[in-house]
Amino acid sequence: TPGPSRTPGPSRTPGPSRTPGPSRTPGPSRTPGPSRTPGPSRTPGPSRTPGPSRTPGPSRTPGPSRTPGPSRTPGPSRTPGPSRTPGPSRTPGPSRTPGPSRTPGPSRTPGPSRT
Repeated sequence: TPGPSRTPGPSRTPGPSRTPGPSRTPGPSRTPGPSRTPGPSRTPGPSRTPGPSRTPGPSRTPGPSRTPGPSRTPGPSRTPGPSRTPGPSRTPGPSRTPGPSRTPGPSRTPGPSRT
């Protein structure tokens, strides 16, 4: 079921109107400074005279040709060593006897109940 209807509150009265402040007076106009006079024109320096041309050095004469050394003679062939003889066969050791059987210890009695 719908609740009771809500009654509107009192209407809001508008506040007093805001009065505008005094108008801003513009400041004095800025006077331009004196015009800048251009400096004296730059005179170009004397032209650079090219240096003397470089004369090429004497041509390099090639050295004497290298003579090949004597051919290497192969060494004597290696003879194989004597064949290795196998050692004696290993005999197995004595069989291990099992130890005595382990007897169980006394049974553990439970402690007092924890309260």
